[in-house]
Amino acid sequence: MAVELLQENLSKGKSSGYYFSFVEFNERVVGYSCYGPIPCTKESYDLYWIAVLHDVRGRGIGRDLLERTEKKIGEMGGKRIYLDTSSRDQYEPTRSFYRAGGYEQEAVLKDFYSPGDDKIIYVKLLGR
Repeated sequence: MAVELLQENLSKGKSSGYYFSFVEFNERVVGYSCYGPIPCTKESYDLYWIAVLHDVRGRGIGRDLLERTEKKIGEMGGKRIYLDTSSRDQYEPTRSFYRAGGYEQEAVLKDFYSPGDDKIIYVKLLGR
């Protein structure tokens, strides 16, 4: 899915609605984020993906990438950032990362991915 969004961005540019930020270390991409405005909204953005290679986690790369992404969204006129993740136990570090970044749980869609695997939606209001 992430590759498809990048290909969409490369072929359509800004009209794709997908924006990327990358982090490189020693000429190697070690992390990225993908985000974009939510269609039919004025100031709301989705954070589709944020990923950091496993072998470089714990160095603040994810936090810096998240802050940089939020700054870019703010510069584009965004006021709210939405993101979602799974309720499965293996995603607790992900949920903890977002909570530590100031994201608040906004909604839970029960059994969204599969029975017992809910979709948890978070939001952060920029400028607070």
